Amino acid sequence: MQDTGVKKRSPDEFQIIKNDFIQALDRLVNNMPRSARNIQRMSDGKLEITVSSVADEAGRSRSLIARSDNKYRDIRELILSYRDKVTSRRKNNGSRLEKIKAENFDLKKRLELSLEAQAQLLFENRQHLN
Repeated sequence: MQDTGVKKRSPDEFQIIKNDFIQALDRLVNNMPRSARNIQRMSDGKLEITVSSVADEAGRSRSLIARSDNKYRDIRELILSYRDKVTSRRKNNGSRLEKIKAENFDLKKRLELSLEAQAQLLFENRQHLN
């Protein structure tokens, strides 16, 4: 029998690895990484939920979940769905932030015009009183 190089895992080991990935994903979703690389990414504002970051967080090889035809494809699909949700949320937050900035700019301009109008009325009022 030829050795294919693929390590056979016991059902218990399979479940342990799967749990490691799930716990790692949970920590990343909740912004509570443990791996040094992910902690650094978080402090730099660059932490993303990816197959690589989850594998790193789990302390497992990325190759276990990188391909769609692996034993942990449900974990891979879960990671990708969270990645898409977080990316979508970030885009929405970005566009919401842009709307708020534009509204803030508009309100500042309106306030400036209002203050100028009040100053003009005050000036005219003082002229009529004198």
